[in-house]
Amino acid sequence: MSMHPKYLTLGAAVFHAKDGSWQARLEIIGAARFRRNLLAARLRIIRNGKDEFLSLGDLGLDTTVPFQLTIADGKASAVLGKKKAEAAVPIAPSTARVACSTGDVLFSGLRFTS
Repeated sequence: MSMHPKYLTLGAAVFHAKDGSWQARLEIIGAARFRRNLLAARLRIIRNGKDEFLSLGDLGLDTTVPFQLTIADGKASAVLGKKKAEAAVPIAPSTARVACSTGDVLFSGLRFTS
């Protein structure tokens, strides 16, 4: 992943509930305006419009990092490399997706299982 020179760069894996009550997002974000050659990784839980952020640390640019986002047993679990974050979620997800914005993000070897 690399950063756009002007806009926020984002790569994300997302689960969300059918009723829209929550989302679990594994996000990799960076902005060139911060003049850092690092990307921040986090598990972001959105419940009823409120955000909860759990840090997974920083990553260097142009790196390959395996990740996993799992919803099971009432919790969202994000694993990025050797780091892990967990948060409670109320129900099983109905939708899974990956997304990117304004960056050079390459997703490869994706597996969606239920």
